Amino acid sequence: DTEFPSISIMNAASHRAVEEKLGRKLEPERWRGNIWLDGFGPWDEFDWMGKTLKIGAARILIKERVVRCKHTMASPKTGERDTDTLALLRDNWGHQDFGVYGEVIETGDIRLGDIAEVL
Repeated sequence: DTEFPSISIMNAASHRAVEEKLGRKLEPERWRGNIWLDGFGPWDEFDWMGKTLKIGAARILIKERVVRCKHTMASPKTGERDTDTLALLRDNWGHQDFGVYGEVIETGDIRLGDIAEVL
């Protein structure tokens, strides 16, 4: 979905904010994230543009927001559209974005539980 080799990075706090507005749990798989981070505030990831995210030995340059499509409206279990995630994002936060795209600028191992640091 990008013009550069990218990975998608999701923020668990942003997901919880969506669930809170929705009033129920929502499968994180809807967002199709490559890496999930916790320990940041909701929507903090949108302030990372042009910054480097260090996770384990890897460094990732954050380049752009992930603009969402109708795919996120469908249940990953049934394939049926059951939640208007796009309207929820637009009506509550004024955008249809969830997560950010980054480009790996320094490879290295990433392990579950590694601390993520914005440089």
